[in-house]
Amino acid sequence: MSKKPVPQVGKSVMLVTAGLLSGIAIAVTAETGRPQDSVLGVHEIEYDKPVKDGTTSIAAAHLPADPVTGGLVFMAKFTQGTNVAHTHPDGYHGVVIKGVMTHWSAGLPDSGKKRLEPGSYWYQPGKVLHQEGCLSDECVLFVSHDGVANDHHP
Repeated sequence: MSKKPVPQVGKSVMLVTAGLLSGIAIAVTAETGRPQDSVLGVHEIEYDKPVKDGTTSIAAAHLPADPVTGGLVFMAKFTQGTNVAHTHPDGYHGVVIKGVMTHWSAGLPDSGKKRLEPGSYWYQPGKVLHQEGCLSDECVLFVSHDGVANDHHP
């Protein structure tokens, strides 16, 4: 019986994900390149005003990121519904923190059929049409973009 290969996820994504699940975000200082502690409890994370997108509304809370290499790290809070299919110039990692979500990608046409519960992960390459849905009253997603901007192109 042969084993199927297990997809490898970068150690930093796993560490950040584990940290966020326990209420910890990590920043890196420009001077030393070493981690600087940032500890945020769930009630200390400040979200921007929600923006309507398709049949859902999304609010973002930007988190400390690496000031040297850039990258965009944030939490996204969704209301029940589906956003408009869109692309971003860069890829991103997504981890469901709260609620049940769907993630459809043109690169994996059947991907939207999966119910993604807390702890579920996806990687979305840049410039590929995709769409998220929140099946619960509220969903929270941890997002780490490969680039420094979260440009949204419907």
